[in-house]
Amino acid sequence: MNIELACEHGALAHVESSRKVSATRRLMDKYAWKILRKLYPESKCFPADCTECVQCRMQVEMERKAREVAAAKAKEERKLPLSQGVIRAFYSRNKGVPMHCINPSADGGGLIPGIYHAIPRSWCARWRKYIKCGGERPTAPDASELLCDGHKLPLIPPHLTKFLYGSSPALLQSSIASIGQEEIDEEEQQHLEIAAMFERPVVRSPSVSDLNREQLDMENHVVVEILTDDEFSALEDFWPEVHSKFVLRFAVVQQDSVDVCMPCNTRSSCAIVWNTDPCTECYSGGKHYLNRCVVSASDQSPKNRIRRHSTKR
Repeated sequence: MNIELACEHGALAHVESSRKVSATRRLMDKYAWKILRKLYPESKCFPADCTECVQCRMQVEMERKAREVAAAKAKEERKLPLSQGVIRAFYSRNKGVPMHCINPSADGGGLIPGIYHAIPRSWCARWRKYIKCGGERPTAPDASELLCDGHKLPLIPPHLTKFLYGSSPALLQSSIASIGQEEIDEEEQQHLEIAAMFERPVVRSPSVSDLNREQLDMENHVVVEILTDDEFSALEDFWPEVHSKFVLRFAVVQQDSVDVCMPCNTRSSCAIVWNTDPCTECYSGGKHYLNRCVVSASDQSPKNRIRRHSTKR
């Protein structure tokens, strides 16, 4: 008896060394102890004023300090990329595009001439969460999600195309953004007045940003963010294996300096040159459209990009 209360040094075990011990440790009347001692003569007695093992206490304190030092070192290494200004600007970005690269002469969206990179926003979210909270370090930036299954060519998300060619003033803007904020606020105010009149619990409707984010995911098979060439080069220093990953790189050049086909509804005076020619046969939209991937007859493997939507009857 009391063998679980003893440490490896034969003294009273430290409370923090075993939660099970601290949960079952109780004081006992000395007369009751004498009776139990007769039944268990080899049991070990610990008086009420008995102190815990000094060696165990020192070991627990050393382990605690070691964990604190390791956590501080891990946090310092995790936030090391933020010491560079270009990466810090990418970390604090919430519009998905470097604002200093917006073309001021364009009527809608568009970028100034330069070299840029498109990275899936899902990777950007995992990376920002890792920098802020820790956890598992994300793998190197990878844009292979943008490759079609049929031809292994990049599919340019519609929201990126609209922004680059000036059809959309913002990169992360869906069709739901056409609903005015005033209309949403008016409906919300009417909902609150009705709830107060009948003393009902208030259930707030989703915000415009939530609706825009959800609609953006529905309209695009992958939502991306734009990085400058300097920002992506800075990230490469922390992920040397990024060279083995697929990277979607494009250049924004003056339209009269290169011979490329432009969309008929473009409002931008610049042309887009991709490092890999996009797929012109596979569909690049989201899940709520009827998606079909056109492949050659020689392809025998099934294509995941084919999405057939059943109709409820």
